[in-house]
Amino acid sequence: MRDNEWLLENLRVESSVFHIGKYCGSWQGSTAGQGKSSYHIVMDGDCWLHAEHDPEPIALNRGDMVFIFQDCPFVLSNHREKDAALRAPGKKMQPLHFHDRSSTALVCGFFTFHSVISHMILSFLPHKIIIRKREDEFEAVRKITEVIHHEAAKEEMCSHKLISSLAEALLFIGIRQYLHQHPPAAALETAKNMPEFLNLIATILLFPAREWTIPKMADAMAMSRSWFIQRFSQVSAVPPAEMVCQLRMSLACRYIEQGKTLQQTAEMVGYQSIAAFNRAFRRIIGVTPGKYRGR
Repeated sequence: MRDNEWLLENLRVESSVFHIGKYCGSWQGSTAGQGKSSYHIVMDGDCWLHAEHDPEPIALNRGDMVFIFQDCPFVLSNHREKDAALRAPGKKMQPLHFHDRSSTALVCGFFTFHSVISHMILSFLPHKIIIRKREDEFEAVRKITEVIHHEAAKEEMCSHKLISSLAEALLFIGIRQYLHQHPPAAALETAKNMPEFLNLIATILLFPAREWTIPKMADAMAMSRSWFIQRFSQVSAVPPAEMVCQLRMSLACRYIEQGKTLQQTAEMVGYQSIAAFNRAFRRIIGVTPGKYRGR
């Protein structure tokens, strides 16, 4: 089984519907501040996504969807200019049958991720993934969104459970596409081959800046130092310190993609020296952080 498929097989997620309806006139809407990952599907019309990490607004059209994995500030709005979007009123949604040619119909909801592996997957994902209806390879997406549109149009009679399940299917497609294009291979292979060390790996990914010495990793596993080294060497092709470095550099790639400075990225993954961080990054990733940013 390929790494991506292994991850998806172990992804445990539960979705829910937050609201279904239309925004009209000048408006803004957001689920930020809820402490959850969210999804937003444009059923009709169009709008603009203004997110904290993006220097420019992103256009979303009918059939497009965005998955936001981190609870970062963002708004959806009919306004392209960010200032206008932030000034727009947060209106109550109108029902889907409400007639207004300039309206935007949305289905929005939340994802809750369960299991250690699910949170590991989240650590490798960007803050958002966008799927475009117009992309030829996503014929399945078009069909799924059409079913969601058909079900949502029933309004009071619609099944939130069905819509939630279909949203989960779209999430799987989006994550699979992203991991196919951005495979964090070394770190995923480490996790795949070491199921008994998953909790340790997840903790390292959650707190990469900690000083992960062998004694501290052994303590996290409730093992003696000698038994930890012996057991680790039996299941891993790399030593513990190398595994930590691989995991840190996989996270560093994500932080750089999010627009963090090299200094910020280095500190976030446990390096006080930019020179040491640059050497580790180049050894693991194959290029310097600066060249990686310029890709």
